[in-house]
Amino acid sequence: MNTSFWWESLEPWIKRPSLTSNLDVDVAIVGAGYTGLWSAYWLMKTDPNLKIVILEAEHVGFGASGRNGGWVSALWPAPLDSIVKQRGKQRAFEFQSRLQELIPEIGETLKAENIDADFKLAGTAVFATNQAQLNRLKSENQSYLDLGFNESDYKIDYELANLPLVPDLIAAHTTRHCASINPAKLVTQLAKVVEKQGVQIFETSRVTLIEPNKVFTNTFQVKAKNIIQATEGYSYSLKHNRRKIAPIHSLMFATDQIPESLLTKLRIEPGQTFADARNLVIYGQRTSDNRIAFGGRGAPYRFKSQVGKHVEMHQSAFEYLQLALVGLFPDLKPYVHSGNHKWGGPIGVTRDWRPTVSVDPKSGVCYAGGYAGDGVAASYLAGQTLADLITNTHSVRTTDPWVNHQSPNWEIEPIRFILINFVSKLISFADRKEESANKQSWMMKKLWKILKG
Repeated sequence: MNTSFWWESLEPWIKRPSLTSNLDVDVAIVGAGYTGLWSAYWLMKTDPNLKIVILEAEHVGFGASGRNGGWVSALWPAPLDSIVKQRGKQRAFEFQSRLQELIPEIGETLKAENIDADFKLAGTAVFATNQAQLNRLKSENQSYLDLGFNESDYKIDYELANLPLVPDLIAAHTTRHCASINPAKLVTQLAKVVEKQGVQIFETSRVTLIEPNKVFTNTFQVKAKNIIQATEGYSYSLKHNRRKIAPIHSLMFATDQIPESLLTKLRIEPGQTFADARNLVIYGQRTSDNRIAFGGRGAPYRFKSQVGKHVEMHQSAFEYLQLALVGLFPDLKPYVHSGNHKWGGPIGVTRDWRPTVSVDPKSGVCYAGGYAGDGVAASYLAGQTLADLITNTHSVRTTDPWVNHQSPNWEIEPIRFILINFVSKLISFADRKEESANKQSWMMKKLWKILKG
């Protein structure tokens, strides 16, 4: 694992001890990222008498929780019409509204717990620099309006003077329902909060097997009434998950510090997040110390879900991302170079790109994940939902559309390897065609149907 810029911004920390004996607890949580920590937090808020342990293979925030793009957003990775088809228009509207309400709520929770994670509710803008991108944004915006939202939530903004200074900008899809954070600050401070609540966290305690009411490390076992698997992009390491989650890599870099005067000229506000509407995902934010943290996809999927530095430091993917940022903001070129801090790692993607929260009362095994890169806010909701389900607390959350959703399995290898990488290549090809032809690629709709089931 390479170290993210976010981790480098922190003071040195002391590793927690490993598990050294068998235990018998109420809840055992596998994974000390956002999902595991928020689940512990809300469980203890609901019932402070619970005995909870968290088992982490490496250290707190080792995965995506310590290296993501820092978007606290109401984005949902699967199309909203999939929820409309499943539950109807009203339930889809209620669920999306709940996601939107989470954003300021998370800020209030961090404030109440004295967690300083550079939380900034500054909204986001997705740029369109050609007609194909604008058509895609208009279609997405219309899907929100059709559900019942209005322009105070989502709109296509043609007032270029209100937007960041991007060459060839036509318009942007903007929403106020997005904040930014320093991910590593959040995960490390949240871990300390749950420890004060009475939760034990064991690091370098890799779980190798999950059975009904039991989890096993190489040396010890933990018996628990309930087990929460919160392993996201590393779920493949548990044999029963190898076709449920595909680890897709997301890479990032941080620019050098940028003068305040230049950021003002470019109209990039403090804490603002941004992207553009190309098919290959990119994303950025202005950090609290006046850098741009910028990332996206592009690294190849490795056969049999391999992860590691050979994927996380994929040079051509980083070069693509750096060119993408300079393309959006040419004045940033002096602050973008081969010496920038770079990092990356896997996110967890289900076959239909739909996250899930699930509970099996018979085995006591619970799961949350498959966020496909949109997990900062969703993991907060997952923690609340799992706490409700485990403690039999009735709430509107326990009947949300993602509860006990079963995604289909990914194809067996080598079909999965061929499929994911073939689609990735075609996405890049579609972006090039759209840029040159200035019209939306017909193949993208077909590709998403293939990839998202």
